[in-house]
Amino acid sequence: MARAPDHYALSLRCRLKAEQELELNDLLTAAEMMWGAVVHAIKHIAPRFTSARLNSHREVKQAVPVLDLNLSGVDLREEFGNAEALHRYFYRVHFADHQVRNSFRRCQRLLDALLA
Repeated sequence: MARAPDHYALSLRCRLKAEQELELNDLLTAAEMMWGAVVHAIKHIAPRFTSARLNSHREVKQAVPVLDLNLSGVDLREEFGNAEALHRYFYRVHFADHQVRNSFRRCQRLLDALLA
């Protein structure tokens, strides 16, 4: 039987890779890895507040309002939307570099709050 993924560890790993790619100025890879870090952080905290299975982007997005009601100090709805913008950037490359970097910093702060 397959072991359940360690979403905490995966979030940290994705974040580290995202930060490394940002340092190399590979905004495309950095954006997508940061998106992954945020999703895994949400999957890590979700079992405390919901029994929903979070196996797709849609299911994660549907869980965000429930989690947001239970988390203080974080506007999870807004910050998840910010992380989704990085995910869209991966497909469309539609932001200026400074916008990607700003969204990236916001995701770093979100991760700090979620995984503290």
